[in-house]
Amino acid sequence: MKYFINLKKHGLIIKYYFTKDKEFSKIPENILMVLQDAMLFESYTDARLFAENNSFYFDGKQIEAFPMVVNLFEDPTLDIRGIREDSPQKLFFNEEDVRNAILNGDDSFHNSLVVDHDGNVKTFKRDNNYEINDFAVINGEVFQARNGYIGLEASEDKNFVNSEYLRLFEAWGNYILSYGETQSANDVYDSNVDPDEIKKEISSFVNKNV
Repeated sequence: MKYFINLKKHGLIIKYYFTKDKEFSKIPENILMVLQDAMLFESYTDARLFAENNSFYFDGKQIEAFPMVVNLFEDPTLDIRGIREDSPQKLFFNEEDVRNAILNGDDSFHNSLVVDHDGNVKTFKRDNNYEINDFAVINGEVFQARNGYIGLEASEDKNFVNSEYLRLFEAWGNYILSYGETQSANDVYDSNVDPDEIKKEISSFVNKNV
């Protein structure tokens, strides 16, 4: 797993990457091509610290790294993008993995369900928001503390567990097919999603590309 600094302009329509020559180049159709000249980092934290402690310019204007308020359709913004050529330790996870994550979470904190880069489902305590970006899949919904979305009772709600599983697994498939770009589960959820079809897509992609 490697990381590079990504620039978005006009929302999500046009993306650029920061090169070893300290310039921004448009991301090619084959994302793996960025590995040839991108400034690469070994961890999300390393990439973010570099972005926070250096100045960046695009179209003659300085870009503020990770501003609190931004107009996505006017201001270029920076983020950190992961990229991988290898397979995760686990290609698939199942509904029971999601159930166990919900069961073993701590409902005294605000939580989100996430999937790490190795395919493990976890709860993430929302006390450090930037670190949540270093996951393969993020469920953008925040479960408020002591509201019953985490713990034994929630884990026994079959409809709730199933819907969270489908949401996370569909996004996980998109993560694999994008060579490691973090996915927001709340952006992709389809109640008619077929996990078996996603497994087939993942297996086919990995067999051809990894």
